[in-house]
Amino acid sequence: MEDPGEIPSECFAVNRKANKLIKLLPNYSWGEKVSPDTTVFTVFNQTLLQGDYAYLVIMSEDMVASGDSTSFRGGVGGTRFIRVNLKDGKQDSIITPPVQSFSISQLWALDGASVAFGASEVMANGDMKDLVYFYDPSTATLKPIIIDQWKDSSDPRSIGSYTITPDKRIIYSSNNKIVIAPVTALSASTEIGIAENNDYISDYIVASDDYIAARLDNGDIFVFNRKTGERAIIKGANVASEITINADEICYIHRQEKANDSIIYLDLKEIPGFQPLDQVTDSTGDISTNISLPKGISGRDVYAYLQNNIIQPVFGGHVFCAYTRFGSEVKDNKTYIYLWALCAEYRLENGKLTEGTGRAGPLVLIATSSQQSNTITEHLEPENGTGYAPSIKKMFPTQYYNEMSKTQRYYTVIAADLNSNVEAQAKTYYNLR
Repeated sequence: MEDPGEIPSECFAVNRKANKLIKLLPNYSWGEKVSPDTTVFTVFNQTLLQGDYAYLVIMSEDMVASGDSTSFRGGVGGTRFIRVNLKDGKQDSIITPPVQSFSISQLWALDGASVAFGASEVMANGDMKDLVYFYDPSTATLKPIIIDQWKDSSDPRSIGSYTITPDKRIIYSSNNKIVIAPVTALSASTEIGIAENNDYISDYIVASDDYIAARLDNGDIFVFNRKTGERAIIKGANVASEITINADEICYIHRQEKANDSIIYLDLKEIPGFQPLDQVTDSTGDISTNISLPKGISGRDVYAYLQNNIIQPVFGGHVFCAYTRFGSEVKDNKTYIYLWALCAEYRLENGKLTEGTGRAGPLVLIATSSQQSNTITEHLEPENGTGYAPSIKKMFPTQYYNEMSKTQRYYTVIAADLNSNVEAQAKTYYNLR
């Protein structure tokens, strides 16, 4: 609802089970004394629904009457971030910004009923410091993480706008590419597969644990499956503004020139070309025996990284991968996973399975630790030509290098097993058996 100054001064929640409208913060008191010619409004700057709680960033605004005219000014109550229990109306204060130069810009719902919010603070030297705060309602604690500190938009230290995923990853633009990384390690980023095309990332990219959806400038929707690495474009969506996401479903307003707009709900699992999540398991593509993965890294993690980063399909097909593990080790706080892997593109051509681009050979995956988990962030490949053997010797521990170099087994028997595995995956994917 808007007051005479066209600012959002009322906020409501809808109880969908009881079909009731609930007014939030009725008659909210800022505890300030005002003159008879002044009316204090509660302005709702940011709102977030998380379970049975509403998270609200509010500020006080004064409307002052003088004769036949009115004016508006910031109220002395400042800005507050509160939580409202929608069942009983109980209010909890989360934070009152300590200084006027502190502002809250975005709110995100996280896994486990917790929330995060983005904040900026102007420093004494004029620099801007961006932070993400994580709030755990079970302990009522706030944990801040500094994202960057910069002077102006041209400062390379600034990552610009960003969004936070439910599992505490950050999505931002790096070198004109949209990337995802742990909040505590921005440099450990992985490209999503889309170029930056909008300065306000948080306005056009949304994420769940399994998917990332982005509104493109032409109104189409880019979708990225975080578990399998699959990408798809939903053409003709004509998205009017923001997209919302809830688990596997997105919602958006479909804008039409000569007809009324419509609200679209779309199940991302039903997008043609996506490999269903249940087809990719911890054992997909893994032909290893008696060698376990490091703690915090699953077979799905390995498969998704290989499928997304080793080769790109160039003939319009789908990438399938298979691998066998030598082992792993930890060096300099990073986990190194040593593999022999095959990734190959397959497509259907006249009803027959046809192979496209591919790559096979030794490979090293590197995982970075963050917040009780490991994330595969990069990999090493052998050099071409005369540098091939020396580079493998440099990449792998001696025992694994000797295992490769003293036998042709990986170039014959293992290679055949990997090839049979990816071909079987492709036949299942294309329903050929």
